[in-house]
Amino acid sequence: MALLTNYEAWELAKIGAELLWNFRFEDSKQYLQQQLQQFNDLSFSWFLAQNTFARAVLTEEKEDVKIAFESMENAMKQARIIRDASVPKQDLQIYHSNVMTAKLCLAELSMLDAALKFRLQQLLKGVYNFRKSWKYYESAQAYFSKVATTDPKYQDLQSILLAGVGFFHFVVSIVPKKFLWLVEGVGFQGNRTLGFSELTSSAELNRFGSRIALLHLCWIKSFFEESFTEGERYLEQILNTFPTAAHIQYLGCYVYRKQGKMQEAERVIQLAYENGVQIPQFQLYMKYEMGYNAYLNANWNDAIRHLQEFLDNSTIPAFRVYASFQLAMSYEMCFHKERAIDILKKCFSFVRKGYDYDEYSERRGKRYIAKNGLTMFERKFLVACLHFEVRRYDETLDELNNCEPISETIDDRMQLSYLRAAALQQKSQFESAKELYQQVLLCEKLIAKEFLYIIPHSMTGLAEILIKENKPNEAKVLLRNAKNNYSNYDFDQLLTWRIKRNLDSINEVD
Repeated sequence: MALLTNYEAWELAKIGAELLWNFRFEDSKQYLQQQLQQFNDLSFSWFLAQNTFARAVLTEEKEDVKIAFESMENAMKQARIIRDASVPKQDLQIYHSNVMTAKLCLAELSMLDAALKFRLQQLLKGVYNFRKSWKYYESAQAYFSKVATTDPKYQDLQSILLAGVGFFHFVVSIVPKKFLWLVEGVGFQGNRTLGFSELTSSAELNRFGSRIALLHLCWIKSFFEESFTEGERYLEQILNTFPTAAHIQYLGCYVYRKQGKMQEAERVIQLAYENGVQIPQFQLYMKYEMGYNAYLNANWNDAIRHLQEFLDNSTIPAFRVYASFQLAMSYEMCFHKERAIDILKKCFSFVRKGYDYDEYSERRGKRYIAKNGLTMFERKFLVACLHFEVRRYDETLDELNNCEPISETIDDRMQLSYLRAAALQQKSQFESAKELYQQVLLCEKLIAKEFLYIIPHSMTGLAEILIKENKPNEAKVLLRNAKNNYSNYDFDQLLTWRIKRNLDSINEVD
C-alpha cells in the first residue's frame, strides 16, 4: 500500500470533502473510496463517513442508514487506534497532529452518530453518543496546545475544533425546557455568547472547518435571532465558495422566505433542484418546497401540481403530513372539498408523534373534516395568514378587512384582532397594535381552546412593544406568563424561542 505524508493525505482528502460540499455525492464517494483503498489514511475514512451520514439523513433509506453507521464506526475504530498509539521518540510534531486529527474525528462522528439516532427516534442511544461527542471535544480542546503552530494542518484543525465546541455551547443554551434532561445527560451548561464567539472565530480563520461554522452562524442568525441580513451574509459566503451546494441553496430558500423575498426563494430552490440531481429524494424535497412557495403565494394550481408530485413519489415520512394538509387546503381554495377531505383522511396514518407540523396538520385536518370544509371567513383568514408569514403586511391588513364583515364568532373576531395587531406591530404602528393585543387578552376566557394560541402570541407581541417603550419589567411579566402558563398550542416551540430571545435581550440590558 502506498504511503503519503500526514499533510499530503489531508490535502487529498479535502478534495473529496469539497466535492461533497458542492453536492457531488457520488463523485465524492468514489474519489474517497479509491483514495482510502490506496492509502488507508484516517482523513479519507473520516470524510467518507461524512458523505454516508449526509446521504442517510437526506434519503432516510434503511440501507443508506446502515451504511452510514458502518462507515462512521469504521472511521472511529481507525481514529481510536491512532489516538491510543504509543508516543514515539521522534517525529512528535506529526504524532501530535495525527492524534489531534483522530480526536476531532471521534468528536465529530460521535455527534453525527447521535444526530442520526435522534432522527430515528433512538433517543437514549442518541443522548449517550451526544455526551460522548462532547467529552471527545473536551479532550481535543485540552490536547490542542500540543499541536505545533508550524504544523501545516494547524489552522484547519483549529477551525474544526472551534466550530465543534461552538456548536455545542450554543445548541445546549437553547434546549427547550421539555428536553432539559438531555442537557443533564450531556453534563455541562450551554453558553450562548461563548458559542457564538467560537463559531465566529472559526469562520474568520477561513480554513477547512470554517464552512460548517458559517452554516451554523447562518441558521443561528436567521432562525434564532431573526437577524436576516447577517444570516444572508453568511449564506452568501458559503455559496461563493460552493456555488453548486444544493443543501445550502435549500437553506437559502428558508432565509429568503423568512424575509418575504419570495422571488429569491423560488430562484434558489430551482437551483437546489437542478444541483441535487445525485440524490433523487432530495430533488423531491425541492418539489415540496416549490409547492410550499406556491402555497404561500396563494398560487393554488401550482401548489397542487408540486405537492402532488412530491406525495406521489416520496417514500419517506418527512413533510408527508404537512404537504398533505397544504395540498388539501389548496384543493379547498379551488372548491374541491371532497378531494381535500379524501387527502386528509389518507394522511392521518403517517402522523409522527412529537412532530409539530404533523400534529398541527392532524388537528386542523380533523376539524376540517368534522366541519365539512372551511367557512368563507376561514378561507379569507387563511390567505391573510399566508401573507403575514412572508411579511406582506399591507396585503395582510387588506385581507383582514375583507374578513371582518363575514366574521361570525368571538373566535373569528379575536383571531382578526390578533393578526391585525401583529401586522401593525411589524409596521411600527405600536399604539394601535397595543390596543388590539389588549383587547384579545381581555377576551381570553371567551375563546375556544383550539384558538388559545393567540393569547401567548398576543402577550409576546405586547411585551415586544413594551421593550421598545423601555418598560422591561412589564414586558418580563407578560413573557414569563406566556412561557410558563401556556403549552400544547399550535407551533408552541417557535413561540418559545421568540420568548426566550426577548427575555435574553432584557437580561442583557439589565
